[in-house]
Amino acid sequence: MTEDAIKEVAKALAAELARIGHSLTDKEVDTLAQVAITALDHHREGRVNALVDAAKERHARQQASLGDAKTPSEGSGVDIPLFDDEG
Repeated sequence: MTEDAIKEVAKALAAELARIGHSLTDKEVDTLAQVAITALDHHREGRVNALVDAAKERHARQQASLGDAKTPSEGSGVDIPLFDDEG
C-alpha cells in the first residue's frame, strides 16, 4: 500500500467518523495517516528482518547437516573418478 493510498484511507475513516458524530480536524487526519505509514514501515522492516533471520537459521542448519555428512575423502567408501581413463 502506498502512502497516498494510506492517506485516502485516513480521509475515508475521518469521513465515516464524521458521519457518526466524531469529527477529526485535517491535522488529526494527517496524523492518523502518518501513524499508519509509520506502522506499515515498521511492519515491513520487521518482515524483512524476520526473513533474514529465517534465512540465516536455515543456512546454519544446512551447514550443520553438511558437517555431519561424510564426504568421499573421509572414507565413506565412494570413489568418484575425476577423469575418464578410457578416453
